[in-house]
Amino acid sequence: MILRDTTEVTCTPEAIFQFFEAIESHYLQWHPDHKLFRCVAGRSLAVGNVFYFEEVIAGKLLKKNVIFTRIEAHSHIEFAPTFWLMRLEGVNLKRIGENQVQSNHASICA
Repeated sequence: MILRDTTEVTCTPEAIFQFFEAIESHYLQWHPDHKLFRCVAGRSLAVGNVFYFEEVIAGKLLKKNVIFTRIEAHSHIEFAPTFWLMRLEGVNLKRIGENQVQSNHASICA
């Protein structure tokens, strides 16, 4: 089963990537269920950088270390758990920006 949540945003893809470049300062403001975000290794959108976050999902506090696994400038961000067993099973937490990107409109698919 694949669950998707898509948000339509009227802005440039560059603006979305700027938002995610500074996610550490935006994370708590982005959603009331977001509780903590910190960079563990690296501070930018780059493959191999690791971050830790906490958020409430379905009433439970989720605590995860994840690693950026794929970055395509202004079109795609993907990250996966750092825990080796979850990676062997192919678990992928988020893919951001998989949908169409136009000059002043983007879809964020998570």
